[in-house]
Amino acid sequence: MVSDELQNRLDRLAERLGRGVSIDDTHGHMVAYSAHRGPVDPVRTRGILTRDVPRDVAAWQDEHLRGARGPVRVPANERLGMTPRLAMPLRSSGTLYGHLWVLEDAAPLSRAERAATSSAAAEIVGLLAEAGRAHSWQSRRDQRIVELLLDGKKPDLGDPGPVPTPQHEVIVAVVAPVTGAPPRPFEPRAATDELLDVVTSVQGARITAGIRSGMVTALWPHDADPGQHPARFLRDTATRRLPSYRFVAGASGPARSVAELPRSERMARYAAEVAAADPATSDALTWTDLGALRLLAEHWPIAPADLDTLFPEIATLLRTRNGATFAASAETFLDNAGHIGQTAERLSIHRATLYYRLDRITAATGLDLSDGAARTTLHLGLKAARLAGLLIP
Repeated sequence: MVSDELQNRLDRLAERLGRGVSIDDTHGHMVAYSAHRGPVDPVRTRGILTRDVPRDVAAWQDEHLRGARGPVRVPANERLGMTPRLAMPLRSSGTLYGHLWVLEDAAPLSRAERAATSSAAAEIVGLLAEAGRAHSWQSRRDQRIVELLLDGKKPDLGDPGPVPTPQHEVIVAVVAPVTGAPPRPFEPRAATDELLDVVTSVQGARITAGIRSGMVTALWPHDADPGQHPARFLRDTATRRLPSYRFVAGASGPARSVAELPRSERMARYAAEVAAADPATSDALTWTDLGALRLLAEHWPIAPADLDTLFPEIATLLRTRNGATFAASAETFLDNAGHIGQTAERLSIHRATLYYRLDRITAATGLDLSDGAARTTLHLGLKAARLAGLLIP
């Protein structure tokens, strides 16, 4: 959140120059902007509305800023709808905090205006450095709280913060970029400090978060916003700010005590893994969203060898010739509630081909697909196989 002092300093500079000014962080996210002064171009308007710099604009800026130690005038780019602007690096003690941007339009800044901008930049760097130290301390504190609580230990806090009670339930939510395929869709170091900063910088989000086992893991007060979907919020926030990655997120049911939190973390991580593995689901799932797939959570993580014990019918099917193709067809059939026409269209095959595959599946598994219990067994078994990485993506 931008401090009042930083915002006031930015507004005073904009008034002095009669131009719009803004601050971007080192990831290209707009963290502060002045009231509108003078002409405004589409790039500034979009930056204010989305808090992000479009990738083509960022590339144009980086082309001129690369290696710069002092002020740089970035020329206009008519194709991007971008007027000229002056970039002032916000650097202190070797650390770059971002850039101060001044719209120049057709008239470059005068010498006096450049001097005023440099003076303001020096003050802004001091404020950013102070905020950075406070943020670093807060991040370390939050990481420690998350580690203790999710290990089932209550931290010694004056402020109860995210500690769950029967009156103040807490949800565990996780988000991470998908970096692989089941059964290991996430790398151990997939979540980065950048992703953590993105999640914790959202204004109005009352969450305590840290990085745990490759995922940004957040403790979310259940009463923060009863209508909010924690997993979707984290997924959407990460995707909007870091669009180069595919993010998935999962959230637990509400925990009412510290002792319940380790299980809540497992719920959230399992939901995220289902989201990463199963294209028939959303990229953001809560424990409730999982429905019957909750039954597989007790056996997660599921290894290929586990199918012989849990679902021997599926293991047998997969060992037959073209078994993976038949299994994927059966999964699509059941995902579409047994609708022949929709399934054939989804698989881009003729109905006769689908009927042939279903007959082969019945022969291999011994499961009668006209029987509801048999369908349930087959469907859960196929989802277990997908989590084990045995089905065609």
